[in-house]
Amino acid sequence: MKRECYISIVIITFNKLAYLKAVVANLMFQTVKEHVEIIIVNDGSTDGTEKFLADLCLPYPTKKLNTKNDGSAAARNLGVQNANGKFILFVDNDILLEPDYLQKLIIRTKAAPDRIHSGNIRLIPIEIVSNVIERICSNNEINVTELSKLSYTDAIFGVLPVAYQKNPDADLACWWGLVTGGNICFPKMIFNSVGGFDETFTSWGPEDVDLTYRAFKKGYKLAYHHDMMLFHLDHERNSVDVKEAMARNVSLLLKKYNKSKDIIAYINFFNGMLSLNAFNLVCSQESNKYRDVVLDEYYVSLDYYINKEQMINWKKNDNH
Repeated sequence: MKRECYISIVIITFNKLAYLKAVVANLMFQTVKEHVEIIIVNDGSTDGTEKFLADLCLPYPTKKLNTKNDGSAAARNLGVQNANGKFILFVDNDILLEPDYLQKLIIRTKAAPDRIHSGNIRLIPIEIVSNVIERICSNNEINVTELSKLSYTDAIFGVLPVAYQKNPDADLACWWGLVTGGNICFPKMIFNSVGGFDETFTSWGPEDVDLTYRAFKKGYKLAYHHDMMLFHLDHERNSVDVKEAMARNVSLLLKKYNKSKDIIAYINFFNGMLSLNAFNLVCSQESNKYRDVVLDEYYVSLDYYINKEQMINWKKNDNH
């Protein structure tokens, strides 16, 4: 008898074979393997990924798809089109899940089936990534306690914990601007109802924000789970390419939504010009489905993420 699929894990990858091997090996440590399928979309890699996937055998129903480098949005959409699960968990090719992540996610999604779900993501610094990858690929599980000690919450990924630390069950109007594509689980019905990822967004960002913004506008809400841990394996970035792609895609975002106040507030927040509290207030004012919630005067700058500068996290009254 065929097992019903409850969660489809969609992993997209492009020329990150060493990282992908660790991500896949890490899935072997999950405490739950039933009612889960894996869909890996190889988006035109030229580093041996296609051969690795051809030889890959996992204790999950697995689909391996190869595309011609159409971009993250198109790759994720293709993954969802081939998914059988009621929920779609997007996992990037540099994200490790704690061993009981899926077990917790199944419980939480059953408790709140009409919510979009997100966990607590921490950053593993690039200096130790190769060692972590080697250990995992050698079938040596690194428990969540050790991973927590090896990692830290940076300014960008730390936005979600800061937003929900005082009100863990709060409905925050700004939720759509705080989650990332590698740390989100959608009910498949909701994903399809908002039209999936917009494939006109190519290269780096913010195709995930565009998706969650449409969900926000349709009245869907987030359930954040602080105890569901993910770990991002840091990597080098070409800052010039990332900035050019981000500038192009942000312009597209502004044009698509006619420079709406909440989209402008999102951009200002991630440029260090607006606090988390102010960003949430603008979003609340633009929607009648949320109550005002007072959040920290927390500031970030995307330059940190792009340029690998020291994390930015200062209070409004500090001299910065």
